[in-house]
Amino acid sequence: PVPDTKSPDCIEELAAAGIYVHLKKKVSDNINFGFPLPIALSKHLEFLENASKMPCSLDPLVPNYIVPLLCNTFSTTTDLFQAPMLALVESVGGSSSQAGTAAMPGVHVSAALPVQPLPMEILDS
Repeated sequence: PVPDTKSPDCIEELAAAGIYVHLKKKVSDNINFGFPLPIALSKHLEFLENASKMPCSLDPLVPNYIVPLLCNTFSTTTDLFQAPMLALVESVGGSSSQAGTAAMPGVHVSAALPVQPLPMEILDS
């Protein structure tokens, strides 16, 4: 079964599928990858691949480990890594489309709004 992404345990439970993605990527660059996906990991890999195609966001107030999972799993796959990394950056500093500055005393002076820290549970994953 696919683990609950609201639980920090899902990081460990899906780690083997993530490692398989990294191994396959690394080996496929050089030689033919001769090891088939273990049957026990097929649902996990399918879940991660489907999740990588869905829009993702990270709300620090509602723990959800899908963004760290996708960052860990697809860090070597540039096209699949961009969306979860953007969600991670936006969760701490906001997006460039948001009003991200505050007026300061003086002429044409502004400062960036403070960043919002992520919970340690998410950072440790």
